[in-house]
Amino acid sequence: MILFRTFASLLLLMWGVPAIAAPPLPDLYVMRHLEYRGEGSHARLSEIGANHAQRLAAAFDDLPPPVAIYTATEQVSLDSSAWLAIRLGVYPKLFDPKNIDALVAKLAREQGPVLVVASRDDAAAIIARVSGGPAPQIAENAFGDVWLVSGRDRSVARRRLYDTTAGQGEKQAPIAPWQDDGEIADRNRTGQLPK
Repeated sequence: MILFRTFASLLLLMWGVPAIAAPPLPDLYVMRHLEYRGEGSHARLSEIGANHAQRLAAAFDDLPPPVAIYTATEQVSLDSSAWLAIRLGVYPKLFDPKNIDALVAKLAREQGPVLVVASRDDAAAIIARVSGGPAPQIAENAFGDVWLVSGRDRSVARRRLYDTTAGQGEKQAPIAPWQDDGEIADRNRTGQLPK
């Protein structure tokens, strides 16, 4: 019986029985958060990371700008996208990096390019999940790189947005105007920015 099932499965694959299609996605820009100092929940953008966050907004001048920004719940990911969010007039949408399937479902509902910001490992896992390919090796110092995942064919291309050869700074990044300690605490409890 096992042999019959195996043979039948192979025949179905050869005859081209369609597989379940992946959900259609918009074009995605996936990047790791920018340069930081500290560890864990205490990590914040360094001075260099804060400067690069400002430059990130200008880096999209020659690309279709994202219509939505999804950021992991880490403060450094949110801070990395803050200047771009302000420039575009959009609030970042938070996602749980441990639940990539829920993120993909949300991305499928977006109409236009989307920026996703997460830690290095989470960004690699997201790229692998949405492209259907292997996870890219993201270097520890790949802070100025963005991976473009085509919504049409799920191909992946890496692009350097700006030069990141400057050294690490130690000053804390400015806080985006919609954040203060109370809002950050509320966001961490509910997973969403307060209204």
